[in-house]
Amino acid sequence: MGEDVHRGRNEIVGASADALTLLINGREETRSWNSVVNVSATITELPGSRIFAMVISFDDDRLFVVGEPERAWGPLVDQLHVQLPNVEAFTNWGPRLLAKPDAIELYVRA
Repeated sequence: MGEDVHRGRNEIVGASADALTLLINGREETRSWNSVVNVSATITELPGSRIFAMVISFDDDRLFVVGEPERAWGPLVDQLHVQLPNVEAFTNWGPRLLAKPDAIELYVRA
């Protein structure tokens, strides 16, 4: 059952210095960091906890939401400020969101 649940779900499953790995309609695809158009972050309230979440959009109009518990979160946080110009490290924007939960723009392609 677990595999069927994710079959139709599109998600970011990895990030490296070279590219982002996406799962789209059950197939893995690689996208360059240059294809990222926008990245926003927020804190989402869940029963009994709060988690960070990022919304990442690409130049093909696909939009992905990545939450802190997902496997791609760590690699994304590690690479985001390295691969995209003018993006602050999580150590800067994470505490800002905790202090004042809101949505913030991390990156907008010029």
